[in-house]
Amino acid sequence: MPLIDFSQIEELLQELPGWSVEHGRQELRREYTFQSFAHSLAFVNKLGAIAAKLDHYPDIDIRWNVVRICTSSRSLGGLTETDFTLAKEIEALA
Repeated sequence: MPLIDFSQIEELLQELPGWSVEHGRQELRREYTFQSFAHSLAFVNKLGAIAAKLDHYPDIDIRWNVVRICTSSRSLGGLTETDFTLAKEIEALA
């Protein structure tokens, strides 16, 4: 799968409010805040099923009621369409 170029990234980000690109445009990120750790964990468990379906696994950091997600196609050295597909599915879940 080819890497997405800068202009495509900017265009795709418009469809994902709250998401940003970090680390020299190598990582797609978002943070969600929930009512409790239990709600955060439930969200992450559902997110895991989405990641497994796409066979594309983000980095996930849970800090009590805050979940931080970072996705990148590390093996290719940047962002691909799969990263944005994953982000859209996570957004629909949230």
